[in-house]
Formats: sequence, structure tokens, C-alpha cells
Amino acid sequence: GRCFVDSHRPWPQYSWRWTLRKCASTCFASHRIEMTESELAYNLNLRADVQTDVNPKPRAKVHSAEWRKVMNGDPVEINPSVGHGMKIMTVDEWAGRWKRNDDFPECLNCGSMNTKEHHFVQTWCRGKKTWESETLCMDCHSFSWRSYADPDFLMPEDYEKLRFQKLVEEGVEVN
Repeated sequence: GRCFVDSHRPWPQYSWRWTLRKCASTCFASHRIEMTESELAYNLNLRADVQTDVNPKPRAKVHSAEWRKVMNGDPVEINPSVGHGMKIMTVDEWAGRWKRNDDFPECLNCGSMNTKEHHFVQTWCRGKKTWESETLCMDCHSFSWRSYADPDFLMPEDYEKLRFQKLVEEGVEVN
């Protein structure tokens, strides 16, 4: 399998959270990082606050155009796994195939547990993590945004930049 430890790309939405646990024995072993099951969960052992925000429209770009169309009563493209073409949809019909995030099921606006997640991205690099999640409340139609990043999280290119800066400071020639 593909190792996500040094990946600079966020995990796609369809590679759910358990994928990291599935490849943990190969990924973290090859990078000599030992982690427990609770350390592999994206929402546990957080070392900073989770940033939250409530919005009347999606903050994530993934569904912003469709949301505007649904709220205006304009036709929206039908999910290709269901059919083809355009259709005027209700909010319930449009979000019908989304799943609830059981880690953060509550709406930050009204407290309802009737939410569905439409956006989730996480990135792990050298045992550090960053993630963002956005859910739609099916009762008040507001979007709850949650995001987190370890205070010392760096992308692989940032590690490389630091390495080269250190080499320049030491006066080492880079070929």
C-alpha cells in the first residue's frame, strides 16, 4: 500500500479515517515511529485547540456552487452513481448520500445531532497531523467547520526547506 506518512497531498474523502490504521504497521514502522491505536485516531491526543466556525454556506469549496443552486431552486447535477443529468433537489435529497461524522456529530449552531459530513481532509507527516471537517445540519441548514493542526506540523517540503537553510547556514555547498 501507499505510505501516507510523508505524503504532501491530503487524503481523499473516500479514503476514510481507518485507512491510516490499516497501513500503520508498514508506514510507521518504515519511518521508525511507534504509535498506539489512540495516537492513530485523528481526533484524539490533540495538542492544540480545534478551530470551529459556523456558516450559512459551505466554507469548503467542494460543494459551494451546488449549495447555491439548491438554495435558489436551480437544477443540480445528479450524482453519477445514481443517474445522469440535472435535477432540482431539496436539501435532504442533495445530501442524501452523505454520512454522519460520529466523532463530531453535533451542529455548532443549534446542537442538533442530525448532521451529515460533506468535507473531510487529513494529512499526516512524520507522526504529526492536520485535518479539517465540515458538516451540514439537516435541521437548521448551517455548516459546522472544525479544523486542527499540531503546533509543530510541517509538510515534507517544509522539512526540506529547513534542511537546506541549515546547510546554507553551515556553509555547505549543495550540488
